[in-house]
Amino acid sequence: VGNVLIGLAAGTKMGTDSILFYLLTYLFANLGAFAVIMAISNAVGSDEIDDYSGLNRRSPFLAFAMLIFLLSLAGVPPLAGFIGKLYIFVAAIKEGLYILITVGLIVVVFTFIGAVMWAANSRTAGERGWVYNRYNPHPRRGGTLGLLEEIYQPSITHVIEERSSQKARGDQADSGDKPG
Repeated sequence: VGNVLIGLAAGTKMGTDSILFYLLTYLFANLGAFAVIMAISNAVGSDEIDDYSGLNRRSPFLAFAMLIFLLSLAGVPPLAGFIGKLYIFVAAIKEGLYILITVGLIVVVFTFIGAVMWAANSRTAGERGWVYNRYNPHPRRGGTLGLLEEIYQPSITHVIEERSSQKARGDQADSGDKPG
């Protein structure tokens, strides 16, 4: 809503064009993300967040599509969500709305910092992979980062566990070969 209001405040054709572009990219990214959610829900017969665990191994295409849609919603360059926000900011800059731009950029920076802090301070606990966050101690996943972690974290964990077990087997073999 804030970005749309910045575009409205510009009060120019570029401002309204930027709003239209931003809303269309936001709509497309949301529809795409929900299409992936519906496809997964129909395939597994459930709507639980745990169903996304290991999605990149079960369906790399759906996992990649979800990644792109969510990153676009977050406004990560060079995706359309970022371009839409940039277009709105450029329209406001051309009209000299520097205070609004400053506030908008501060919100973007604090949102990014908050997301990074949430990801850095989250801890997995329990067999279902719930997140414990010291800022929100209720065991649940939330937002884009929670979903991305649920999709990609199991495969990363699998690789780490596999390499650890290979190393442990190698260490055991080495210790058995040494003369006593």
